[in-house]
Amino acid sequence: MRAWRRKLDCDFSQGPSSEEPGHLLRYLFMALRVQVEEGLRPRNFTLPQFGVMMALRKNPGRSNAELARGAFVTPQTMGEVLSALEKAKLIRRKPHKTNARILSSELTPAGEKALDSCLEVIRDVNDRMFAP
Repeated sequence: MRAWRRKLDCDFSQGPSSEEPGHLLRYLFMALRVQVEEGLRPRNFTLPQFGVMMALRKNPGRSNAELARGAFVTPQTMGEVLSALEKAKLIRRKPHKTNARILSSELTPAGEKALDSCLEVIRDVNDRMFAP
């Protein structure tokens, strides 16, 4: 874990401040997040964009509101993430089957390819972080 501490903008030279499971999980999450964000940046993706693409692969057709609830962000924030992905032609939005006022989102073939590229980053980070 020492190599990971250097990547964080906090001083973790003494390790996590507590051995409580919650503190250890938070520490691990922070280290993991920094590494994933650094890996996604050269591919021009953010962690929220990656999260949305993963959610749409698992459950295509989700609405803005559903995605926002799942990501713990406001619908307005999710709208910005979706707009950027749509502009890049990584997702397409169309009227929902039962309510035309709701837009359902799904990955495009380009979005599937982009997500696979992002997953390479995740696998690399996991391999390095959890190596013996």
